Amino acid sequence: MRALRLESLTVSQLHELDDLYRTTRDVRVRTRAQMILLMAEQGVAVSDVAAIVRESGETVRRWVHRYEAEGIHGLSDAPRSGKPAKAGTDYRERLVELVRRRPRALDLPFSMWTAARLADYLPEETGLRMSVASIHRLLRAADLGFGRPQHTISSPDPDYTVKKKAVELARDRLRPGSVFYYADEFNISWYPTLRPMWGSKGQQVMIPTPMQPTRRYGLGAVDWHSGQTVVLTRPHKRRREVAEGRGGRGGAARRGRAPRPALPPNLQPVAEPD
Repeated sequence: MRALRLESLTVSQLHELDDLYRTTRDVRVRTRAQMILLMAEQGVAVSDVAAIVRESGETVRRWVHRYEAEGIHGLSDAPRSGKPAKAGTDYRERLVELVRRRPRALDLPFSMWTAARLADYLPEETGLRMSVASIHRLLRAADLGFGRPQHTISSPDPDYTVKKKAVELARDRLRPGSVFYYADEFNISWYPTLRPMWGSKGQQVMIPTPMQPTRRYGLGAVDWHSGQTVVLTRPHKRRREVAEGRGGRGGAARRGRAPRPALPPNLQPVAEPD
């Protein structure tokens, strides 16, 4: 993330901020003026300003951006006089474009847009400030809403959908009383995965650990009808056990025949649904 730099202010602007800081009765406005003065006069970093005024770094950045866009009047929450501003086509298009972009891609210190953040960010580019309520209204007019996303299952296999339907068809054609299991393999490591990181050329970065990483191989299955879960874990993968587990759990069912109802000796139930 880029370090936030406040452009050099004139003597008149500094006096104006200092006067606001000393005379305002609004504690919030005084704090906002203090943020600007600390950065402009002393070159204090955002993180240090946040610690001094006991606010978050995001809050400091927001008020600095608002001051740059609107001047000293932007530090006040008082309603503006005159006719409310109207959002033109350019403003609406930019609003929709921002909502569909990740804030991190714009070097912003958050991962999700809210109406308040959009209302604070857009004046930097457009010079026009809209209320949070107006942002909500414009987003609704663009057929955009705020909701929780949902995971969707995907696969790089181009034939995934066809194979999935074939398995479901075989499952649905089983005779009453048949057992159908979904099974999959997995690996467990007690230490987190080491990702690439910067280091000196020709010298590998070493991460101290108390012992050799402990790993386990696993095979799990779930009964489609009852929800019963079975899990097999071993220090190493054993192909014979995998074949027995898959053959006894779900392999026959995927071929359209009823599998053996008895559990193989290497697969035992570990959890029952409520």
